Amino acid sequence: MTVTLEAVRALPKIELHRHLEGTVRPDTVHALAAANGTPLPVDDMRTLYTYRDLRHFLDVYDTVCSTLVSAADFHRIAYESVLDAAATGIVYTEMFFTPHVHLSRGVPAAHLWDGITAGLRDGIAETGIGVRMIMDCTKFLGPHLALLELDLLTSLPDPDGFLVGIGGDGIEAGVDDAALAPVFAEAGRRGLRRTYHAGEFGVQSVADAIRVLGCERIDHGPLVVEDPALAAEAADRGIVFTLCPSSDVLISQVYPSVRDHSLPRMLEAGLHVTVNSDDPAMLGRDISDEYVTVVEEGLVTPEQLCDIAIGSVDACWLPDDDKAALRARLGAAWGTAF
Repeated sequence: MTVTLEAVRALPKIELHRHLEGTVRPDTVHALAAANGTPLPVDDMRTLYTYRDLRHFLDVYDTVCSTLVSAADFHRIAYESVLDAAATGIVYTEMFFTPHVHLSRGVPAAHLWDGITAGLRDGIAETGIGVRMIMDCTKFLGPHLALLELDLLTSLPDPDGFLVGIGGDGIEAGVDDAALAPVFAEAGRRGLRRTYHAGEFGVQSVADAIRVLGCERIDHGPLVVEDPALAAEAADRGIVFTLCPSSDVLISQVYPSVRDHSLPRMLEAGLHVTVNSDDPAMLGRDISDEYVTVVEEGLVTPEQLCDIAIGSVDACWLPDDDKAALRARLGAAWGTAF
């Protein structure tokens, strides 16, 4: 049974681990840099999007973000992100954005949020897909700044209800994840769902995210299987792991190749997983590429891929009625796909 990129791209998909800033088209980075007078370290964007390790990737990520100045810039990247998502078959996505990297450069919060939401509205009107946003606090900067960002973002108008959750991102090593507990508790009181990047450099971050921060999802988290008791606890709690296998090889370098990824072991442990792209423009791979890769590299069978695709409905944070409609749509499409 062959799973082709053409076939997968045509099927409806849900993506739950996708960073807005990581979806910026290379040509757009170049154009915005020129328009805003922002120097880039290279002329060839293909060279820029090559990474030595996670820290180097984050440096490049900051470079991309440095080209974003005005509300119009944020409108453009959000609009293009929605169009690119629709082009690869995404019908619903919950997408991260990182306020700190922009606010720290003096971008007004209103420019950031108004630009993003206006771009989302225009993209949604054109494509018909669904989009929600997750604000990612920068973990190593601690709880004080994270709470300030939470206060700031939740004070801005959001008539479309785009802001659905809070997450934590950035360098994992040396971070006191538990220190963010008051921030995540407050986010929960304000109606936001909780997720957290963890489990790429150890398992304690996964444990803290689940037990202390009250997270319902873990972004990445492939090393959880190194602690069978923790993996069993996560399975019992119904924790969702938004996996990005290629990213775990190309950016965080958890594994030497996708073939070595722990995805099969996670399924054997009864964990609920989804497959995602992480930063599709910066990696040159979108969710359809990831779906095909996990089959070609022997991580899942075509039948398991169908189950993962349909199971992403239960992993998302839409209301139950909307989930039911999506479940019917994906079930009908994927149930007879392969």
